[in-house]
Amino acid sequence: MNTVTTLAVADLTSGSHTLYTIIVGVLVLAALAGGGGRAVVCFFGGRIGHAVAWALVGTIVATIIGGGYGIHLAMKKTTDKTGWTCSNSQYCE
Repeated sequence: MNTVTTLAVADLTSGSHTLYTIIVGVLVLAALAGGGGRAVVCFFGGRIGHAVAWALVGTIVATIIGGGYGIHLAMKKTTDKTGWTCSNSQYCE
């Protein structure tokens, strides 16, 4: 009975990681679309400086979200390989 429960938990955990990856991808696309949309509106409104600024903001936010997720995955894989765990469970997964 414990084996079945362990497998079910492992499957649920792997499924949630995939869902988390999809959500991060959606957030990145939303940041790019939001910054790009605002830039287009500013561009056609004649505010070129604002358009460039909004395009940069959208790109920077998307980069921070995607880069932060990449760092999170790399740290998690490193922790899984070394077996190190955090002493403070509040900051550990």
